[in-house]
Amino acid sequence: MLKRVLKVSEPEDEKPFEVIAANTRGKLAHALMETTANSDVSPEAFLKVSSEYFDRFILEHPPLVPQKVAAEREKFLDMMKTAYPMAPHRKVILKEEEIHCEHESGVKLHGFPDRVEELDDGTCLVVDFKAGRDIKHTPDDIDTCLQIVLYAYIMEQKGYKISGGEYRYIQRGRRYPAGMTTK
Repeated sequence: MLKRVLKVSEPEDEKPFEVIAANTRGKLAHALMETTANSDVSPEAFLKVSSEYFDRFILEHPPLVPQKVAAEREKFLDMMKTAYPMAPHRKVILKEEEIHCEHESGVKLHGFPDRVEELDDGTCLVVDFKAGRDIKHTPDDIDTCLQIVLYAYIMEQKGYKISGGEYRYIQRGRRYPAGMTTK
């Protein structure tokens, strides 16, 4: 409520000895996954770019304990090595773009899907990358898959045929399908 309704900034949890916060690591990973969309970047080139992104972040945000950087860098690159094959080379219809529509009930819906991929049969798959270690989604459970279901609904209102959705946990190399009953 503070952040969304009253527009009051919430204080962030400060961890001064942390090299890179989990949410920042996730944002960095999301930005890198965008580079694989509609490209034929090799695994080696992807890891090189991942390394450059991490190094640039460290230069811009020097840690209090520089001795921790090497281990954190290795952990980040391991995650990105696992993430690369989770972005199959399909045509990407959109990536990290705002989509919106108004439901017939009058509720305005919007969001920023990480990716919408075109499948071989011409239908689309809504994809959301997750950088966390903990699995928080259960297939076909609306409570844990609402985000993708809403994205699918919005895309269908825009004329796309959505045949599925999935959460891709890039640290674990696991995919979890989301329930897709949008009507």
